[in-house]
Amino acid sequence: MARFVAVTSKDGEPLRLSRPLVEDHKGIDGYVPAPGLIEAIDVAMLLGVPLLLTGEPGTGKTRAAYWLAKKLGVDKPKPFDVKSTSTGRDLLYSFDEIARFRDSAPGSVHRPLVRYLRFSPLGEAILRAAGGQAILTDLGEKPLEGEEFERHEELIAQAFGADQVKAGAVRAHWLLPDEPKFASSDPEHRVVLIDELDKAPRDTPNDLLAEIDNMAFAIPELGVRVSAGKAFRPIAIITSNSEKSLPEPFLRRCAYFDIPMPDKQLPDIVAGAITSLKGSEPLVADAISYFAALRLRGEIRKKPGTAELLAWIEVLLHRAKLDPRQPLREVLRGNATRLDALLGALVKSPDDLKLAREVLNEEFGSSEAN
Repeated sequence: MARFVAVTSKDGEPLRLSRPLVEDHKGIDGYVPAPGLIEAIDVAMLLGVPLLLTGEPGTGKTRAAYWLAKKLGVDKPKPFDVKSTSTGRDLLYSFDEIARFRDSAPGSVHRPLVRYLRFSPLGEAILRAAGGQAILTDLGEKPLEGEEFERHEELIAQAFGADQVKAGAVRAHWLLPDEPKFASSDPEHRVVLIDELDKAPRDTPNDLLAEIDNMAFAIPELGVRVSAGKAFRPIAIITSNSEKSLPEPFLRRCAYFDIPMPDKQLPDIVAGAITSLKGSEPLVADAISYFAALRLRGEIRKKPGTAELLAWIEVLLHRAKLDPRQPLREVLRGNATRLDALLGALVKSPDDLKLAREVLNEEFGSSEAN
C-alpha cells in the first residue's frame, strides 16, 4: 500500500504533516551572494539610493534583503509584496475605513483613529528613523507642541484619544500604540524590501522614490505628518522580474544590479540550503548537470530556477530515498521511469514535463519520452 512520506502520524492517529521542505530554503544562513552583489549594495548605501535587483526567479533577489539585514545587525525586513493595484500610499500605510465606518454606528465602541492605522514597511522604516520621541507636525509642517498643540487639541483627541490632550506634544511613538518600547527608541536604520515593483501602476515607483528622498509623509486621516533625518534613511532593496519596464525617472535615481543564474555557485548553494549535503556528492553533481542541460533547451517554456533545483534535490533525497553518494545514472539503471513522477518539482507545464523526460533520457539514458 502506498504511503505518504510527508505524513508523520501513524494509522489511526490524527493527520500530522511534517515540516514542508521548502521552508528550509527560506533561511539566509546558506545564502551565497552573487559575484558583484556586495559591491552593488555598497554603492547604493554610499549614494543613499535604493538598489534595484533584477534576475530570473530563484536567483536570490528577495533573500538578498534578509542577508543584508543580518549582516548589518538590523531587524529582519518586513516585505511589501507589490500588487497591480498598489499605490504610493500603500507603500507607507493603510487606513481601515471599513472598520472605522462600522465602529461609528450607534452603540459601537468609538476608538481613536490611530487604531485603524497600519504601517507598511517603508512607512514604518521612516517612522523608526525619526525615533520614538520625535515631534510630529501638522499637515502644514508646524510642530505639534506648545500653542500649536493646544490649537489642535480636539483633533488630537480624535486621533489619539482624550487622555493624550494633556501631553503637550504629539510624539512619534503615539503612532505605534501597541509597541510601548518604541517610546524610548532612538532613531534606527531599517532594510526595506519592496518585492516585484514591476507589478505596480506606472506612477507608484516614482512615488516610492519621492518618499525616500523626502524622508517624510503625511497621514491626512490623523492630521499629522511624519518626518525623519536623512542620516537614518532606510536601505531599500527593490526587486523586479522585468515583466514590464519601470519609469526612466525612477531608474535614474537607483543603483542597479542584475543577479545572474549562479551556475558555478550551485554546489555551494545546495550545500548551504540543504545542510545534510556537502554539494560535491555524485547525486548533487548529476542533478546540477541535468538542471543545466534542461535550462539550455531553447524550447522550454519556463526555465527552472535555483528554488526548483533545491526542491527537486530535496524530493530525490526524501521521497525517492536516494543515496547522495550514488550517481543518478546508477539509480536509474533498470528503472527507466523511476523519477518521472518527481519532475513536477522542476517543471510546471505538460510540454516542459515532456521535454524534461527527453533530457533525462539524453543525459542518463533513463526515461522514455511520452
